[in-house]
Amino acid sequence: MQRNVATDTQSAPKSAGRGAIALPADCTIGAIGVLHECLRTAGRGDSLDGSTVQRIDTAGLRLLVAFMHERRAAGSTIAWRGTSKVLSEAARKVGLVEAIRLPSSRDAAVFRNSLGDPASI
Repeated sequence: MQRNVATDTQSAPKSAGRGAIALPADCTIGAIGVLHECLRTAGRGDSLDGSTVQRIDTAGLRLLVAFMHERRAAGSTIAWRGTSKVLSEAARKVGLVEAIRLPSSRDAAVFRNSLGDPASI
């Protein structure tokens, strides 16, 4: 059964800020339509904010891989504005950190520190 994203009770998160696309908390097969809609609306030069991702499975990761591949083929790059521990760990466990261009742990800590995140101090 296909889900109709336009009438689905789960709506795609709004942009996390100018040029940032906030990924949904649930990036599993059951909510893949919401994740797909988020990525579909990303414009050239937008960044992804995965800081609120609480659940992700291989379907969600595969969609991110396809999205990144499509962007690279079009000559565009996508940066990450934030990643949750869940997203980072899932990508690491299946060997997709490089494929979805997640920042290294060190890069993420430097980024958080530049935002004044007390958790990174």
